[in-house]
Amino acid sequence: TSGRTISDLLTGKRKFLPDAKIGVVDIRDVSASHIAIMEAKHTANERYICSSRTAWFKEIADILACEYEPLGWKVTTRVGSKDEMEYSDDPSMQRWAKVAGLNKNLSNTKIREKTGIKFRPIKDAVLSMAKSLIEREMVTKE
Repeated sequence: TSGRTISDLLTGKRKFLPDAKIGVVDIRDVSASHIAIMEAKHTANERYICSSRTAWFKEIADILACEYEPLGWKVTTRVGSKDEMEYSDDPSMQRWAKVAGLNKNLSNTKIREKTGIKFRPIKDAVLSMAKSLIEREMVTKE
């Protein structure tokens, strides 16, 4: 889950990051998108990509590191090699190895054009998630 990903990055739980990209979206934008789609015309039976954009794990980690390392958090920022990923004890890392280095992007053009939704920047989404996890004590410094 996104919460687990941010938590693992903040605490340095993982030795390295996957060399991969993921779609990032703020939950507030997901909610606004659902409402906008229900209210818009000609959106029935359609599928939409609800993502601000894709980001490398390294980009996400760097956002967290800039904000939280000065506060004593041990953010993982090193990208692992494909071999490290492939031979990791972590099954999720082994799955990421299959797409290591692929620069794939998602397009949110359809949802933006049909609904007028404006997605928050990735930095805002990532820092908001981290702040929420910390405030709710769902993640603590280790």
